[in-house]
Amino acid sequence: MILDELTWPEVEALDRARVLPVCVLAATEQHSLHLPLATDRLIGSEIVERAERRLPETLLLLPPLAVGCSAHHLGFAGSLSIRHTTMLAAIEDLARSIHRHGFRKLLLINSHGGNHAAMVVAIQQLLETLPDLNVAGASYWSLAAQALTELRESALGGMGHACELETSILLRIRPDLVQMERGEQDGAFSPSRFFGHEMFKAAPVATARPFREFTRHGGYGDPTVATAEKGERFLEAIVDAVVALSLEFTGHSI
Repeated sequence: MILDELTWPEVEALDRARVLPVCVLAATEQHSLHLPLATDRLIGSEIVERAERRLPETLLLLPPLAVGCSAHHLGFAGSLSIRHTTMLAAIEDLARSIHRHGFRKLLLINSHGGNHAAMVVAIQQLLETLPDLNVAGASYWSLAAQALTELRESALGGMGHACELETSILLRIRPDLVQMERGEQDGAFSPSRFFGHEMFKAAPVATARPFREFTRHGGYGDPTVATAEKGERFLEAIVDAVVALSLEFTGHSI
């Protein structure tokens, strides 16, 4: 079910015990030389739309939050960013709306790394402001980390931003927006035990650096090994995880 496509009486008639509202937290930001600014929204939307097709009576897709916390990308033209406080307020206001309409669960699927901290804080704050609303949130790559790691071909440092993963998925869902001839490896992976990180290896020490400082043109990872076929396998692994999470969160089975 797509909220935007329903009338208000149709929403009113939904079974609150069965239906799970889902919102993608996305971004509008640079994705190196070869991917569009809408990459995170396109990927996040594709994931939840596929999940909804598998759980059409359970998932209620809300409009994605298309601008996220992307201050570290503002050195590249076209990138948009909102403050963490704005993201916190947006998530809380969205949750209040859902709660007002009688829903008592909300699932957030994050598709941009810069949103993760705000998402976690928002969930913690909502426990205080709306204690009878159960909110869960996850970044899609974390949900399917094991499967994605098994599918990848790039070495450590090859997954991060406009990388093997994101490029493969875009090649599968919107090849018309991928300028593959411009895709090249970017971003220096640090071997430091404290600061070295990539999509599937979190650094134990938190830092914040603009992408202009450690990339040549805004990418982090290796898009050169990306393929549409691999993008389909990545997507299926992620959607499997989102479906499993949705079923466990609602306490229902297919």
